[in-house]
Amino acid sequence: MADTSFRRVKYFLAAVDAGTMTAAAQSLRMAQPALSRQIKLFEQDLGLTLFRPKGNRLVLTTAGERLVPMARRLMGEVDRFERGAATLSTGRVSTLTVGTTEATLRNLLAPFIATLGSDDPLVNARTVIQANIPVALREGCDAAISTAPMQGELVSETLGSAPIYACVSARHPMALAGIVEAPIEDFADHAVVLPTHRNASRYLLDFALSAAGIRFPSVMESDDGQAIMALAASGTATGFTSELPRFEVHPIRVLVPTMRAPSRVVDDDAAREPLAIELHLVWPRGHYAHEQLLELPGRLSHFLDRWAAADWAGMDEPWNYA
Repeated sequence: MADTSFRRVKYFLAAVDAGTMTAAAQSLRMAQPALSRQIKLFEQDLGLTLFRPKGNRLVLTTAGERLVPMARRLMGEVDRFERGAATLSTGRVSTLTVGTTEATLRNLLAPFIATLGSDDPLVNARTVIQANIPVALREGCDAAISTAPMQGELVSETLGSAPIYACVSARHPMALAGIVEAPIEDFADHAVVLPTHRNASRYLLDFALSAAGIRFPSVMESDDGQAIMALAASGTATGFTSELPRFEVHPIRVLVPTMRAPSRVVDDDAAREPLAIELHLVWPRGHYAHEQLLELPGRLSHFLDRWAAADWAGMDEPWNYA
């Protein structure tokens, strides 16, 4: 495909994302009539009608909707090709894009990026949900932080584990007693706010609750860990989250029976371990920056170890753990 056609794919995606020709033209820093002309030429090249106007908005036709994911994959490969060629010519990767959830970005990746020096690649973050990681790796992400190991065409390196905390108000009796870890059964009579099933920690919690035979008397859900902690800080409920404590909540490590195998829980009151999410760095096999990506797991693991080992109770700035 000629370079001008690649540009037209870029223009098409800009129009899709912006929703209007005017907004898309502003994002591309070009005149709106010029962009409209390029989109029309693109439609003529393809023999397809991609948009139909609806007031001031652009609405994708069925053909346009089907073209979008292919266009994103194509532009991801074009971007990867250009960066790979630059790396081969200079011997040094300049930028890496890492996909991650918002919680992992806030608590692990962003603090890590803040420590990088001038000799390190520029690490850019893109927020993705766990289920979309394979798609993100095809559409421009060089690597991703996953809550599950991945096989096949992906390299998967374990980073470590992030604890899931039960957060209570500073006025809660468990906080006043200075409790920093407790069996999951100790929360059985609490009103709680849990992450939704968009979050991997919810599946771990569900399994642990089922194994313990616990049903909370009152359950709220939230997609955002900070909102969960805000509700906990207000005294409304006990919040379960893997994010670093905020709003002066009192974090308690949740102890669950040790797992000896993926499907077998050890029936032993003494065999307890903190409930935690495993994190993995994954990237495509044969990636042009494979050597640089191999350096990241050890460095990210250092951050994760500090996160998991720290006592966050009473800390005003929990991100200062590097």
